[in-house]
Amino acid sequence: MQPVAPSVPVGAGSAHAAAVPPSTSPGLHHRAAFYNNDMDFGDLVSSQQEINGLSNEISRLESEVGHWRHIAQAQAMHSPDQAKICRLQCVIKKVQEDRNQELDNHQNEIAVLQNLRENKPGEIKYQHGEEITKLGEEQLKTYTVQREHLLTDLSKKARENRLLKRKYNKVLEITAAKGAALTKLQEEKQLPARCESSGSDASRRTIQNLSRIIREKDLEVDALRWQSQTLWVILQMSSGAGDGVGDVNSAPVEQLLEELGKLKQQVNNAQEWKPQAMSAVWNLQQEQLQQPQSQALADSDAHTKLEVGSTALVSGQEQRESRPETLQWEWVRVQYGQGQRRDTQGLLSGKPHTPASSLSSASPEASQLLQPETEKQRRSLWGKGATVGARRREDRWSEAIAAAPGQERREREQTNVEVRPLKEKPKGLQDLPEENRVGTSRGKETEHQAEENTDMKHSVTL
Repeated sequence: MQPVAPSVPVGAGSAHAAAVPPSTSPGLHHRAAFYNNDMDFGDLVSSQQEINGLSNEISRLESEVGHWRHIAQAQAMHSPDQAKICRLQCVIKKVQEDRNQELDNHQNEIAVLQNLRENKPGEIKYQHGEEITKLGEEQLKTYTVQREHLLTDLSKKARENRLLKRKYNKVLEITAAKGAALTKLQEEKQLPARCESSGSDASRRTIQNLSRIIREKDLEVDALRWQSQTLWVILQMSSGAGDGVGDVNSAPVEQLLEELGKLKQQVNNAQEWKPQAMSAVWNLQQEQLQQPQSQALADSDAHTKLEVGSTALVSGQEQRESRPETLQWEWVRVQYGQGQRRDTQGLLSGKPHTPASSLSSASPEASQLLQPETEKQRRSLWGKGATVGARRREDRWSEAIAAAPGQERREREQTNVEVRPLKEKPKGLQDLPEENRVGTSRGKETEHQAEENTDMKHSVTL
């Protein structure tokens, strides 16, 4: 028993000494991990588990030391060998010193890991907050750039809209002038009915007189032919009687022959004059028809050109009016995205942002922005309805003219030709209401510009 007793503590000491490096190696590993800033929560959990295992190992070693101390005391009671007892006591002291050193090391590691466990979430939270603030600043910069672009686009579109409104007002003035001219024509058409009837009666009278003269000439030609035939018969009878009687007077026969030659000449003259008179009547009718036809064609071409230009301007105006609305909606959407971004930043930083006031203030402001646009659309629709009504009246009038028979069309065109100089006379009087219209249109343009400036200021303050 005595040689076995000292060998057992030595083996235990050597085993303990051999077991010491694995116990110290996790501490070194955790120190290296602590000095590295890339440590996460998984490493903290694994280090805590290793600490628990090391504490269990320390308790086991303490139990073994107590066990071997009890064995050494029992052997000291049975054996009187003092040298062995001293050696065992030295081994026990060394084991206790190693154990105390390991305990100190493990306690230091535990303190370091606890400090790391307490400080690491704060560092992670701080880094996450910095990243969020950087992202928020970048997004705010992009939103400010987008806002500046939108404001520049809005200013450009506002200028284009003002120019188009001016053109549109000019087109409306032109169409209104055309409508007024048409109404004046319709009113004046009732007034010169007598002139029209008198002109048509004069032309009819000339044609009737020419036809009457032609009929009279035809009757004269027939009478002259009959007289010539009778004279020819008389001459034949006189020539037959002259063969039998030699002392007949030839003076009346010569007179009859002269009258016959004159009558033949008159017949030839009448036949020559008849086609000339017919051609003169036909030329007169053609001249009366050509002038109104050319004027009607010129009026129809000008009307079609005016309609095409007005439709193009109306379509361009509609597109320009719809473009600022889309830009305003995009701007409101960008502001709403900025508010959401601020809310998320406030929640992450621990300072919640209340967006209710901003939303409640944005909704009436958006409604105030949309009110002038709706009023403008109503005005534009009212103006378009007026122009469409004027166009329909013009189309009906042109269709009525086209559907009228040839004689009535000629009469209407002749009345238009006669009425045109009457319309050209009061131009000086028409310039006064046109100047008044221009002044009212300029006043409307200034009002529209003031409204647009207030809208732009209101949007910029938002």
